[in-house]
Amino acid sequence: SGAVGIITATTPSLVTIGSGLATTMVGWGTNGASAAEVTVQDFVGAEVLFASGLSGNAAAPWIQPQPHAYTFRLYEKKPTARVLLSAVVVKKP
Repeated sequence: SGAVGIITATTPSLVTIGSGLATTMVGWGTNGASAAEVTVQDFVGAEVLFASGLSGNAAAPWIQPQPHAYTFRLYEKKPTARVLLSAVVVKKP
């Protein structure tokens, strides 16, 4: 298919000083797709659904410092699932 997409992720910002967790904002958009979803995968975990829709913005308030690295993937879902783009988020300690 001729679908194209864009995905962005902000640099993680500290939300709770004591927790060490950070928040990143993920934004995505598609053109020519009839269905889309964003997944996330930590370097040690399974790929899971993060959000769905042709476009949107969502917060990920659970970003942990390195060695964790999170890959957000934008998929076109129809007619078959395929990755349009991905973005990697890493929070430095």
